[in-house]
Amino acid sequence: YGKSLFRHEELYRGLLPFVAEALPEFHSHALMTVAWALERVRVNDRAVVAQIAEEALAKKDLMRPADFIKIVNCVARMGAAPPSLAAALSAELMRVLDEKCNALLFRGAVDHVAVATLYSDPLRLYLLERFTKTAICCRPMHYQKAFQSAVAIRVLHPPVWQQLSKAVRNFYIRL
Repeated sequence: YGKSLFRHEELYRGLLPFVAEALPEFHSHALMTVAWALERVRVNDRAVVAQIAEEALAKKDLMRPADFIKIVNCVARMGAAPPSLAAALSAELMRVLDEKCNALLFRGAVDHVAVATLYSDPLRLYLLERFTKTAICCRPMHYQKAFQSAVAIRVLHPPVWQQLSKAVRNFYIRL
């Protein structure tokens, strides 16, 4: 329902209590769709978004990697993650990216808002380093997100930027 740009906010706010109640029954794609739609129609109910993230963590073995990545990005963009939830999401995302993601799935995890606000330092390093190895299969929008992520790291997290190898830093400088 987000793609149609039907933005009757009262309707979505009216449906939200029923959706929140049914979240434990939702599986991977349904959880991602709810998070994506809330972000798309700009209904920023942080409690429900945090509940979606907690459900995704509880069902981590059943979650598709692409859906988990999209949920984490939505949580970051909506600012719905307290520090404990952010740490848990970062740890699980690191595992998912390392074990289950090929280059095409990985490029969706490079989101400048998530990199700047939600991810842990080891995950930030991992993302920036791995992107340089998977850049061959990226489109211009992925390069833009990687560039924005690198700028965010360089400005907001200088110690992380300094931990990157010279070759990786040069890749982003040339980008």
